[in-house]
Amino acid sequence: MYKFVNRLLFFILVVSFLSILQSGSEVYAEETDIGQVIVKYKPDEEMVTLDVPAKKSTANFIAELEEQPNVEAVEPNYVITRSATASDPYYTRQWYHQVVGIEDAWDVTTGSSEVVVAILDDGLDINHQEFKNRIIAPYDVVLDSKLEITAGEHGTHIAGIIAGSINNDYGGAGIAPNVKIMPINVFDGENARHSDVITAIDYAIKQGADIINLSLGGTDPSALFNEAIQRAHKAGLLIIAASGNDGKNIYDYPASYDHVIGVSATDRSDKIARYSNYGSTIDLAAPGTSIYSTLPYNTYGYMTGTSMATPIVAGVAALVWSINPSLTNEQIEQQLYRTSFDLGVEGKDRYYGYGRIDAKKAVAVIPAVEQKQVILTIDEIVDSATIVKGRVSTSIVDGRVTIYTDQEILATANLVNQNTFAVKIPKQRAGTVLHIEIDQPNVEPVTLTVIDQTSPARPAVKGVGDDTTKVIGTAEAGSTVRVKSGIKQLGAAKANSAGKFTITMKTKQKVGTLLKITATDKAGNVSVAKTIKVIDQTPPVKPTVLIKATSKTITVTGKSEAYSTVYFRGKGKIIGTQQTNAKGSYMIKISRQKIAKILRIYAQDRANNQSERVTVTF
Repeated sequence: MYKFVNRLLFFILVVSFLSILQSGSEVYAEETDIGQVIVKYKPDEEMVTLDVPAKKSTANFIAELEEQPNVEAVEPNYVITRSATASDPYYTRQWYHQVVGIEDAWDVTTGSSEVVVAILDDGLDINHQEFKNRIIAPYDVVLDSKLEITAGEHGTHIAGIIAGSINNDYGGAGIAPNVKIMPINVFDGENARHSDVITAIDYAIKQGADIINLSLGGTDPSALFNEAIQRAHKAGLLIIAASGNDGKNIYDYPASYDHVIGVSATDRSDKIARYSNYGSTIDLAAPGTSIYSTLPYNTYGYMTGTSMATPIVAGVAALVWSINPSLTNEQIEQQLYRTSFDLGVEGKDRYYGYGRIDAKKAVAVIPAVEQKQVILTIDEIVDSATIVKGRVSTSIVDGRVTIYTDQEILATANLVNQNTFAVKIPKQRAGTVLHIEIDQPNVEPVTLTVIDQTSPARPAVKGVGDDTTKVIGTAEAGSTVRVKSGIKQLGAAKANSAGKFTITMKTKQKVGTLLKITATDKAGNVSVAKTIKVIDQTPPVKPTVLIKATSKTITVTGKSEAYSTVYFRGKGKIIGTQQTNAKGSYMIKISRQKIAKILRIYAQDRANNQSERVTVTF
C-alpha cells in the first residue's frame, strides 16, 4: 500500500533526552542546552534544523525565531537515549507465548508476507538467520543509507519478538513469523533526534508499512512529532508505542499521543511490572519481563521492559491483519481492545488499559465489521474512447472490475492492492449505456452513458447565387445547420431524418460573399465549416440599341451591364462582339454583307449569364 508523503527537510535544535524503553531506564529533560532546534516554515510547512548560535541559549534562540513572520513553529529537537539491562538468562525461554495464546493463534495464521511492520529503533542485524528473505526497504536515517544499516542490539531483539522465524531449528519464534519487517535506524550511538524519528515515520508511510513499532519515548511532548504520528494514522498505519520504564503514573510520548496504542508491561505472574509506567493513556498490556529473542550476529538473549511488550502487541496486530486485510487501522485497534484479557479493575484501567493482549481471541473472534462504503468514480466515457478509467476511495486488495452493456460484457480486469484502474474496451456508440462493477459488497456499481464527442461531417451544399435566399444541402440527420457571413448568422434549419435541409436567409447576398455553413449535433458538437462563395446568377440587363446605317456598314451603339460582352448574331452565327466599358457603353461597326434581314443582340456577363435578346429587322 503506497502512501504519498511530502518530502521533509529538517533544521535541528535539541534540548532534552528521551529513552528507548527498557528495564531500568530513566527519562528526564536535560537542563543544559544541546544546541539545535526544529523549525517549521510557512507556507509549504518545510521543516529544517538549525544550530543554536554560540553564546546564545536555546530558549532565547527559539524566541527570536518565533518572531520571524515565515516561521510557523519552533521547538527543541529532543534526543532519545538508550539504557538496557539484560534479563536473567535462566528464565524459561519465551514463556509469554503460552500466556498470550500464540500457539492457538498459529493454528489460524502465522502471518502474511503482505503485512509489513516498520521497526523504528537502533537498527537491525539484517543478516541474522531469523530474518532471511523477510527484510523489506531497510533504511538508516542517520547514515541516510538504504544499503547499510546499523546492527542494533535493541532493534534486533524487537524484530525477533515480532517476526523471528518458526521451525528453523534456531533460537525461538516470533509472534508473526511470516510477516515482513522494515528496519529503520534512528539512533546515532546512544541518542536519536526527534527529527530523525519524524523522517523515519514519513519513510515508513511512503514505503507502504502497515504497522509502526515505537519502543522508544520520553516525557517531553513535541508538536512536530505528533504531526508525524497523525500523518501515519491518516495514511492507514497502526502505531504502537511503549509507555516507559519509570514505574510512574506519567505521560510518555509518543505512547500518549492520539491514535497510538500505548503499551504497559506485565510480568510472569500476569501483573503490572514494577518498572512499567501507567496512567490514563495506557491502552493494552503485554508481557515485558525476561523476553527471550534475537541479538546481533546470530545470537539470542533476554531483555526486559515495555520495549519488549510493545512488539508483542505489534506482532498480534500483524496476525489479525494477515487474516483480515480489508480492515482499517482503527478496526484492528478496536479488535485488539475488544479481545484483550481484562486484568485489574473491570473495564479499562490505568495499569492494563483494556487488558492484556490475547492473540488466541484476537484471531479467532473476528467480528463482522461493517465495511466502510467504498466510492467508485468513473471518468466520463466518450464515443471515441477505448479506455475506461476509474478510481475507488479505498484500495481494493483483491477484486475484479467488469465493464458491460445491456447486451454484452466488454472487458474485465483484476484489481490487486490498487485504487485506480484503466481498462481497454472497444469504441462505443454515443448513447450506449455502460455498467462498471467491482466484485466487492461495499462498492456500489456505476452506470453511465457514452457521451457524443464526434463532430458531424461537414455539410454538403449546393451553389448559392446572388438571385436567391435559399441554401440547400445535406448534413447529419437531426443536426442544426447554420449559415453565417463573418460572425453574422444569416439563417438556420434542422436537417430532416434523411439529412436534407433548406435554409432561408433573410436577404439575398452579394456576389463574392463568403458563406460558412456548419452542422451542430444534439450533443453540441460542431462540424468543420463548409465555405462557399455566392456566385453571380443575375443576367445582365437587355442591351439598349441605337443603329446608324450606311450602304456598307451598320454602327451599333448602346448600353448594358458594365464589363459584359455584347454579342451580335446574323445569318445564324456570331458576327461580332464588343465589351462594354465601366459605364456599360459599347459601339461596334458591322459590314452590311454579314447581315441578312435580322440582327440579334444580347449581353453576357463574366459569369456567363445572358440577357434577353434584342432583335433588329432591316
